[in-house]
Amino acid sequence: MKAKKRNGFWTFCFSFVPGCAEMYWGYLQMGMSLLLPFMLLIMMAALLSMEEILFLDVIVYVYAFFHARNMAHMSEEEVSQTSDAPVHILEGIVQPMDIIRSKKASLAAGILLIVFGVYSLLKNLYRMIPMSDFLNSIFRGILNFVPQAAAAVAVILLGLWLISGKKRELDMELLEDKQA
Repeated sequence: MKAKKRNGFWTFCFSFVPGCAEMYWGYLQMGMSLLLPFMLLIMMAALLSMEEILFLDVIVYVYAFFHARNMAHMSEEEVSQTSDAPVHILEGIVQPMDIIRSKKASLAAGILLIVFGVYSLLKNLYRMIPMSDFLNSIFRGILNFVPQAAAAVAVILLGLWLISGKKRELDMELLEDKQA
């Protein structure tokens, strides 16, 4: 089936579910590449009882919504030239393969997985073991603090990484200007 412009009302309605507007237009791979991570994150959060993961779903949701809206505003010619290729949400932001190959990123991902695994284990143990009010309040405080602290540290590290990247870029421009 060749993709073509479709009814604007239905495109708008389908754009509220990540990937569905793309599939409605006939771009099945594109739609599945948006729907799959959205659904997998929901399933992972439910299975692991870690609602904190759902903040990533917001990123996928917003990206998919605006991707569908941008496609809806394409001309017939642009639609006919668009290929049915998977969408890479991180494209243009980071180079995924470079990050995956990095030993620092692998170490950070490993540590993050261990922290979330221990957190999930503690959270489930907390629900099973009867405790006094004092111990209950301590565990509840720790379990509420861990994801908030992890998110805060992640935001700070991301900010530092972005600043250092911009500083390197500015230093390179300054060096090139001095050499010219």
